[in-house]
Amino acid sequence: MMSAGCGWRAAWLLAGGGSKTRFLVVGLQPHRGMFGSSGWTKSVAQAQQLVGSPTSLASFRSLLGDEVATISGYAKRLIGSQHPFLHTAQNFLLGDGSNQQYRGLTVLLMSKVLATLGKPDASSADPILPKQRALAEICELIHTATLMHECTVDLSTSETHEMRGPQDDFLFANKMSVLGGDFLLASACTALGRLHNVQVVHGVSEAIGDITEGLFLRNRLVDLSLANPLETWAASTQRLGGSLLSHGCRSAALLAGLPTHVQTLASDFGRHLGVACQIMDSSRVLHSSTATDLELVCSSAPVIFSLSKGLSHTYSPTTFSTAPAAAASAPTHAKLDEHSIRLMEELRAALVAPADSSKKISADRLSEIRHLVASLQGDKHASDAAASHAHLAQLALHKLPPCDARESLGGLARAVGPLGL
Repeated sequence: MMSAGCGWRAAWLLAGGGSKTRFLVVGLQPHRGMFGSSGWTKSVAQAQQLVGSPTSLASFRSLLGDEVATISGYAKRLIGSQHPFLHTAQNFLLGDGSNQQYRGLTVLLMSKVLATLGKPDASSADPILPKQRALAEICELIHTATLMHECTVDLSTSETHEMRGPQDDFLFANKMSVLGGDFLLASACTALGRLHNVQVVHGVSEAIGDITEGLFLRNRLVDLSLANPLETWAASTQRLGGSLLSHGCRSAALLAGLPTHVQTLASDFGRHLGVACQIMDSSRVLHSSTATDLELVCSSAPVIFSLSKGLSHTYSPTTFSTAPAAAASAPTHAKLDEHSIRLMEELRAALVAPADSSKKISADRLSEIRHLVASLQGDKHASDAAASHAHLAQLALHKLPPCDARESLGGLARAVGPLGL
């Protein structure tokens, strides 16, 4: 199944090889979500000036060696096939210009903030420790591995007929998605072990498990009989968006040898910022030109908040959970808002509509779903939730010493939600 980050309309042209591989992009139109906004792009650009880009091809080579060129060589076989693996591979190697590689950047900025609390290293002009820089790259490798695993295409559906290329190329690309993701994840785990810190290894490993669990929980949201879909969505979003960044920021404090209360502040900032970004990106998936995947539409924040309107479920950004469900049974029409009932009926119809099980939503049905979500103010509720998390991130951040890196982290949080301090 293609992930939210795999929306695209054109093929990649890759040229060169070895240590001087060059990548040329032809007519790319990816889904950018919140990452295409000018405020976010400006905040990321300013932050990168403080710590440098954490995900350049050169820095990844320090972890992967010449295997990067191997990925390039395999990807060239898929030129013109329009398989989503191409987009993910390019984003991993160079970035797609949408600044989605913010996790490593956030870890580096947090490391620079935390450096004001520790003893300065007189032998180095860089306040960020080498192990903290390695940690930032590890976080990006883990995230990219997840994207690669998601970018497989169901060859039994008509989805592949909308793309170009022989069936064998799609099968090969699926293998590359799985094996490439496994390779990146193994490389990240190897680099993680080189940090020689048991607590860091335990925390980041827990984040990897949380991401997997979050994907399974997201898949459950297609089941419209859930008694409390908002609770399932909250658990999925916290694991998918918040866990890796939370453990990454906490690990940066651990590597700096800072006390528990500082670790907690760093962790709280990372968790709330990650969840806010996850909410806003999933919200814009619903309104993007590539919003045809049923799972992504059903799990988008505006749809979940719309389906929950009229039920006794309230989302709490502080606890990352909702109030207990009013009943253990499936939601009934008597409790749902009239528009929520129509929205659920449209989603149920979409579940059984495709004869080829491609899980694609027709343009007319998608338009009606968007109209119902607007009537239920689903976009507003999702935006408010993201803003609340961004605000909580800033509260944690402002308990740390002021510096230019802290200001940059605050800028990232403000770019996600309208609430500021």
